[in-house]
Amino acid sequence: MTKMIKKSVVVQVPVSTAYSQWTRFEEYPRFMGGVKEVKKLDNNQLHWIAKIGGELREWQAEITEEVPNSKVAWAATEGPKNAAVVTLSEISKGQTKVHLEFEFDLGAFGADEEDELVVLSGLIEGDLERFAALVESESGTEAMPLPFAPGPSAEEEGMVAPGYHPAEVPEDGITIPMAPGRALKGHQADTPLNPD
Repeated sequence: MTKMIKKSVVVQVPVSTAYSQWTRFEEYPRFMGGVKEVKKLDNNQLHWIAKIGGELREWQAEITEEVPNSKVAWAATEGPKNAAVVTLSEISKGQTKVHLEFEFDLGAFGADEEDELVVLSGLIEGDLERFAALVESESGTEAMPLPFAPGPSAEEEGMVAPGYHPAEVPEDGITIPMAPGRALKGHQADTPLNPD
């Protein structure tokens, strides 16, 4: 029984960068769960080794379409029946939608139950998320933390008395008590914290 899974992910890289990564077939094991090896035998022949249903399986596939910065597709020519089409489209400058359509024989992939379709769908979604993380990290465009913007100082917030500076911590890690003449706001200098 042939089934189709369709999944998409948005990556923070230009279309050309995403396309370049998808055409590096030998790197598929870096983001595709269960895929152990993909070898490009010639211009359009691939040899796959993957763990499916707990067993190592091998098959040959043919690259059926390569449209620069737009689409890459392949289909098995022997072994477990499967085919995939990856379509890339620019959302905005530096942002690309990656859409994957994966067609496969449910039985050939050791998935006799419809529940297995849900599991495989989740695995493919994970593959796309790992692809996004890989291509973004390698291009240096992954989501970056916002630059540090200091807020008001403790003194400006009224949390300490004006002119308060904490004493330095010595190298042995023992904290030195507050320097004489400096006090937290609301306390007098040299006033014990526990008057009892």
